[in-house]
Amino acid sequence: MVGWGFAFGRGFVVLLWSIVWAIVAGIVGVLVIGGSLSSLVSNPTAVASNPTSFLTGFLAASFLESSSSSSSRSLGSTRLLSR
Repeated sequence: MVGWGFAFGRGFVVLLWSIVWAIVAGIVGVLVIGGSLSSLVSNPTAVASNPTSFLTGFLAASFLESSSSSSSRSLGSTRLLSR
């Protein structure tokens, strides 16, 4: 059995890493969405000729945003239980 100090210290470290990875995923998601939207704004006819790139960028950004929020919620309990 571990002490309370060790358990809370380990949980705090997991919380901080969860926040860091949520921020990284958010930045990547914003960059992907921004790139897709800037290509749409700069050349709207390109989406008509190649909609796959716009759709792929949008889906990738959506996946990154949803995975970052769900990982930050469940990461803490998973890591504490596995050690």
